[in-house]
Amino acid sequence: MEFAARRAGNATRLAEAAGISRRAIGDYLAGAAEPSRSRLVAIARAARVSVQWLATGEGSPTAVPGVIDGEVLEDALQTVEEYLGERRQTMAPFDKAGLVAILCGIEAAEDATVIEAQPRIARLLEMAASIG
Repeated sequence: MEFAARRAGNATRLAEAAGISRRAIGDYLAGAAEPSRSRLVAIARAARVSVQWLATGEGSPTAVPGVIDGEVLEDALQTVEEYLGERRQTMAPFDKAGLVAILCGIEAAEDATVIEAQPRIARLLEMAASIG
């Protein structure tokens, strides 16, 4: 819950964004009360965190079903940018976005970091750079 409050800016902003009283948010933060399911969903939306993570502490706080995890996206984008920068190559934004999406899919499928999938990624980048 503390992470959710920080992500919203502070507990007051979280309360306002979630439509819940500041006192209730304070009680949740202090462990004096547990939010109802509807309030849990409102808090998760306001803080842009996963409801599952907020309720259980399991998984990534920013992983939302159907949405790419922020850390995965950052790793994939950084890998593409570094590869292109080292070779002084450019790629159209649309093509780069597609490549980043593919790299995120590799990480999710292999349950590995993008860096650990480097050989396959390097080949993809070479092919994409030669096309774009």
